[in-house]
Formats: sequence, C-alpha cells, structure tokens
Amino acid sequence: GAQDSSKRPSRRRRRKVRNLREEYARRQRRHVWLETHLWHAKRMKMVNRWGYRLPEYANEKGVRWTYRSLTHGCLLSDISYYCCLEVEGDKGRIVSALVPLFPSQAGLTVKAKTYLTGQREGEAVLYRPNAYPRGAVGPVHFLWQATPPDH
Repeated sequence: GAQDSSKRPSRRRRRKVRNLREEYARRQRRHVWLETHLWHAKRMKMVNRWGYRLPEYANEKGVRWTYRSLTHGCLLSDISYYCCLEVEGDKGRIVSALVPLFPSQAGLTVKAKTYLTGQREGEAVLYRPNAYPRGAVGPVHFLWQATPPDH
C-alpha cells in the first residue's frame, strides 16, 4: 500500500549509499567535513571552527591503540582544512600590521631579514594581538615575494 508521507523512511532505506550521500551533503551545507570526518567523528569530539567540522579531543575510545601507534612512530593528522592566503600591499605596512600577531619573544618572525628577501620560507606561531604567550592560535608558514635584485 501507499506510505503515509509523514512517516519516517525505514532505517534500511535511509542507510542506502545514495541516501547517505544526500544526507551527508545536507549536513555539510554550513560546515565542510574533512575527508576523514567519519573516522574522526567515531572517535573524537567534533567542533565547528573556521567553516569546518574539526576533531577537538579524543572520546577515550581507542586510547590503547593510539598510544601503541605513537610509541611505534606513527602519527596521523588531517590538515586538509589548511588554506593559503595572499596578502598584498606595501611591505612596511604589512609588517607593521603583523607585528602584534608574531611576538619577537617567540623567535624569528615575519619581519626577520632572513625571510624578507623571499629566499626562505618562514614558520612561526600566530598569536592573538598582544596575547603572548597564552593567546596562541596556531602554526603559520609564510613566504615573502622575492625582491628583484635591482632594489
């Protein structure tokens, strides 16, 4: 017979591959999932950050497996949410805008002469403005555009 339209489809029907894909696409409209989302969601607390659904901490499932893997030199981290940003403008103004985000106490920063030439890629920790050492946001890689030799 005809099904009542208000009745929820059976679990078997909902779990078919095509229906799962549609459901996952619907869930990703606001926050993009990592390629490893299903694996992480099973084992970790997921949070919405930067437009992505990211793992925050382990749910205490598989602790022995994780520990065993780490002792044998295996660590897996999904960083597919990383992105590249290009900042354009006067080099002096860019450096002065970035100085509060990269404190000199943390080591070489974006204003180091070794990086300003554009010959070397730099790595530093980004902090909230004037919040060193407690306001760490995360690691950053940067590369200045190479300066032409006649300058």
